[in-house]
Amino acid sequence: MSKAFTPQGVADGNTILDQLFGSKDMLQAVSGQAAQMTGIGQEIYKQMLPVVASAIMGGLFKQASGQMSGMQNPFANTPMEAMMKPWLEASGFAKKPQPAPNPFDNPFTQAMQGFFNMGKPEEKQQSAPDMFAANPFMKAFQDMMSGKPQTAAALEPEKTCRQQSDGALHRDVQQHVRQRA
Repeated sequence: MSKAFTPQGVADGNTILDQLFGSKDMLQAVSGQAAQMTGIGQEIYKQMLPVVASAIMGGLFKQASGQMSGMQNPFANTPMEAMMKPWLEASGFAKKPQPAPNPFDNPFTQAMQGFFNMGKPEEKQQSAPDMFAANPFMKAFQDMMSGKPQTAAALEPEKTCRQQSDGALHRDVQQHVRQRA
């Protein structure tokens, strides 16, 4: 990394940038747009980009040539290790710990356990419960989004209410007409 700040490192970085962007005009356009978006001056980008390009290419070269194989977890022995370890394992940046081998896990003992029916009981994996299954609002939303037509049973209470309200309205109108007559 320290070589990227030397005059030779800056010259190498400029060569890398010329290869990446093709011309000085394109590099100026990119640094101008970055300056406009971030508020950092374009001159700072012109000084920073060759150093960054040289450092990145040096790191890529070391990684490709196997010189970085000794690199360990950067979070080891820090408070961040407990938080970052599952993420590093899940993303493939760190190896997952392997369980200790079982000395009785060999073909002979497996055959004997199978013969005497002493094998491990099969464990059924329980699927995670569907948190929306019991929610009637979620069910209605799923029905609405799937475009399913409502059944006649679902529409029946609405008809009954409408019929009741129409009947009550009809009675009220008839009483009003009788009173006027």
